[in-house]
Amino acid sequence: IDDFLVAAAKVKALAESGQPFFRFLLGVYAASEPLCQLPEATRGRYLSEGRPLMLKHAESGNALAQYLLGLDCEFNLNQPEQARAWFERSAAQGHALAQNSLGLAYYLGKGVPQDIDKASEYFRQAALQGDMNGEYNLGSLYARGQGVPQDDEMALQLYTRAAEKGHSNAMNNLGWFCQEGRGVPK
Repeated sequence: IDDFLVAAAKVKALAESGQPFFRFLLGVYAASEPLCQLPEATRGRYLSEGRPLMLKHAESGNALAQYLLGLDCEFNLNQPEQARAWFERSAAQGHALAQNSLGLAYYLGKGVPQDIDKASEYFRQAALQGDMNGEYNLGSLYARGQGVPQDDEMALQLYTRAAEKGHSNAMNNLGWFCQEGRGVPK
């Protein structure tokens, strides 16, 4: 969490210095991340100023800009279908965060029909790149046998990888697995 605090402080400083990319980034994450909170008027200004720039980069094929526009559509504009479209473009270029976001969209049925098999495939793509959220989400599917065969040992491995990267829910599930003897001797 210390690394995240340092990164959030750097993004805030760059946004305050007038950097449009970092203003947009902070505006997008302010909707869902308490450490990135902004006054609503400031957040709205950062987003409206940054959208044209992000759109330009996203349309030219920048995977990060596509991912950030997907988040903006999901968190700020309430446009789940448009969010999915941006995530798909980004994920097709191998962007792990977009792959995980698409997995969540298919798992929850947000902007797409619910499809656990597709969710598991997108989570797998993200996990193979070492994305801790992809590892955690795929581990959860293995733990429940959703979209993949039920496999406590695989769930344990994925939870362990995510926990080692600081994923708190993975740490919790890892502890629960050990307590219950799932994937490990009891």
